[in-house]
Amino acid sequence: MSLFTIKYAPKNADQVFGQQLAVSQLRSFIVNYKQQQHKAALLLGPIGCGKTSSIYALAKDLKHDVVELNSSDLRNAENITQFLGSAL
Repeated sequence: MSLFTIKYAPKNADQVFGQQLAVSQLRSFIVNYKQQQHKAALLLGPIGCGKTSSIYALAKDLKHDVVELNSSDLRNAENITQFLGSAL
């Protein structure tokens, strides 16, 4: 049995409801990344508004991998470098 949040997670960006503008802007940022002046996107909002779901749904649509890094997981530069070095 899988978790409710995983079982019913959006399978693609069209299934993310209530965040159409944010998802389309994020898709544009990712697709046009090389032309972007700023090389990072910051997503913010209250818990449960769809930030993580949007990222994973867009990654599926665009056939990208997701590397998720939480500040509570890695507390120093050495651990972050080690984690990202293996991911890259």
